[in-house]
Amino acid sequence: MILVGELFRFDLDSQKWHVIGKLPYRVKTTQAAYWKGWFYITSGQRDKGPDNPQPRKVVADLWRTKLSL
Repeated sequence: MILVGELFRFDLDSQKWHVIGKLPYRVKTTQAAYWKGWFYITSGQRDKGPDNPQPRKVVADLWRTKLSL
């Protein structure tokens, strides 16, 4: 398994994925949600390091940012 650190958005009109941002490290089982103007991202199992995208330890981090849509 190879983990990725990019945030993707799917465009229904073009049927294509677009990279819209990056996380501080590659991770799997990440959850994301938008609520009351805030965009939340929870972490999961992260990579082994900058040069190794294989899974390593599970971490419990949360990132959020204010969005104006």
